[in-house]
Amino acid sequence: MASLYSTEGRTRVRTANQLRALVSAGNRFYVYLLCYPPDASAVRTFYVGIGQGDRLFAHEREAADLRISSAKALAIRDIQADGQDVVRYIDGLFDASPWHREQELIAQFGLVKAGTGSLTNEQEYAGSLRQRVLSYESTR
Repeated sequence: MASLYSTEGRTRVRTANQLRALVSAGNRFYVYLLCYPPDASAVRTFYVGIGQGDRLFAHEREAADLRISSAKALAIRDIQADGQDVVRYIDGLFDASPWHREQELIAQFGLVKAGTGSLTNEQEYAGSLRQRVLSYESTR
């Protein structure tokens, strides 16, 4: 288990326009990492997720709601309270089924709640989302 993430070959995303340009190439999904600053050759990751559209930025909008008290929201608020920005990376772009990559990264970094690592993720992988997408795809 490692909380440091090599940024080599990864794309740092600073703006929604940059994200749209990346995903407009026909890829439906992306796997992303939210990391603590400062940006360096290795950064400490606190969240791994699967995204579509501007999901990458939704966590920061959610953290602005002080009624939300998840570990992820608290980490984002701590970063912002220090006058810094969350560091966002796209790990990979996918046309379908990125669940395996999310699971690999969660296993690599480990979960705070399990005492195995740095991730604030509530679940080990997006199983419920995976089921919804697979159900939708089977009806097409």
